[in-house]
Amino acid sequence: MRLVRLDEEINEAYERCVSEATTAFGNGAVFLEEFLDEVRHIEVQIVADGHGGVKHLYERDCSVQLRSQKVVEVAPARMHPGLRERILDCVVNLARKANYRRVGTVEFMVAGPRSALCLHGGENPRIQVEHTITEEVTNVDIVKTQLGIAGGSKLEDLGLPGGPGNALSPLRSFSIQCRVSLAPGGGSTVADYSEPYGEGVRIDAALYQGGSPSMHYDPLVGKPICFASGEGIESSPSQIGEEAFQACRERTIAAFDAYQITGVNTNKDTLKGILAHPGFVTNEVLLSFDS
Repeated sequence: MRLVRLDEEINEAYERCVSEATTAFGNGAVFLEEFLDEVRHIEVQIVADGHGGVKHLYERDCSVQLRSQKVVEVAPARMHPGLRERILDCVVNLARKANYRRVGTVEFMVAGPRSALCLHGGENPRIQVEHTITEEVTNVDIVKTQLGIAGGSKLEDLGLPGGPGNALSPLRSFSIQCRVSLAPGGGSTVADYSEPYGEGVRIDAALYQGGSPSMHYDPLVGKPICFASGEGIESSPSQIGEEAFQACRERTIAAFDAYQITGVNTNKDTLKGILAHPGFVTNEVLLSFDS
């Protein structure tokens, strides 16, 4: 077996990245970053009006990914309260110094499932697919808030409830979102379609009986979003109970049992398996999570 020196591998990878970037974007600039192993993907929803008003809507844990694509997201993250406070303070300070104006997300790579060390972060200036669970745990319409800011309003003019510290709202619950996507091997037309409903269950979907979703674009076709309230959440995020999370998880599984999609193949069974996985139940989820 031929041994290849590390610097040779790096040089080859660098040249390949430069070539691909130049071809795709006309710019060959490449940034070399430290490789982080055994990490969680934590992101914070930020809201700023450009007039000095900067608030957060807590954080989401987006560590459950398959083929580098998010599939299950949880809000808030089941993390050490000291780490939560550090991350939220960091995000608010960043937005203030940048004179940020809009809704956005600041994303972090956090070492270890219970680590108190935040390693790297980056900003994403848009409303993301998983904003739904933040809406559920804060009772804030994020899209409406964004439109208000775009119209020149200050946060204080939008009638938002206000929460402890730099929070835009109290934290009222746990919420889980799962991304139902088309999978290879099925038919092309939806034969039967029925959505779950009831307390704490919300469905954002693009399927209907007789519809023929295309596999040529984003395969995402539905998002079951469930929440369960937790006693003590309103007064302090550090009091978020394990019982509230487990109640939300069980409600999400029950929603999948009632979510009927036939005629096309989806990843519903995979998502149910993740929700029941011991690692997910006990909060041992990293980006290396294997369902």
